[in-house]
Amino acid sequence: MAVFNKSDKMIGWLSEKESKGYHFTQKGKVQSTLIQFACPAGSGKAAGMRSKEFANVEMIRDHTEVKGKMASGKPSFEILVRAEGNIGEVQCKDIDLTKTATIRQFEQKAEDEIKSSIEQALKKARSLKSDILGLGEVMHRADPKAWKGLMKRWHEDVFPEAAVRISAKVNIRRVGTVTNSFLKDLPEPSGDSQ
Repeated sequence: MAVFNKSDKMIGWLSEKESKGYHFTQKGKVQSTLIQFACPAGSGKAAGMRSKEFANVEMIRDHTEVKGKMASGKPSFEILVRAEGNIGEVQCKDIDLTKTATIRQFEQKAEDEIKSSIEQALKKARSLKSDILGLGEVMHRADPKAWKGLMKRWHEDVFPEAAVRISAKVNIRRVGTVTNSFLKDLPEPSGDSQ
């Protein structure tokens, strides 16, 4: 995804993860996307991750709220993403998708990935000094009087230093047709095959 400055000059690119983060900050922009993550701790050998074990959650619905206010003379923002999803592909051994605790682990992993992608998008926008997330517009609506004093310096000084708190809440609605991975039934590969 290309990034433009206020003069409509292209100044950079967003990676795939940064692009997802950008879309999560825009109301109703995420129609369907996959959030992929390493298997939760407690699955597989040594209660850790193996490089090839992963799972994903398909996000099917999201609602994002972005709030802005002045706090101690400085702009402050809160980005809250609420999303619903379904468990998609699961390549995790020793995971029991019938347990509520496992579903909560998957929700937490998806929440962490959403927050991380938004943080990366914000970091890139700040480095490019381009408010692609629209925080200036949020501040303009929240406090028009304060915005008048900030708008001339917004991209150069204010936006790169503004406080932003990001949170995500994911609810998994469905686990798909297969409740547990078939991988636990496969024999361990012998050391000779590597």
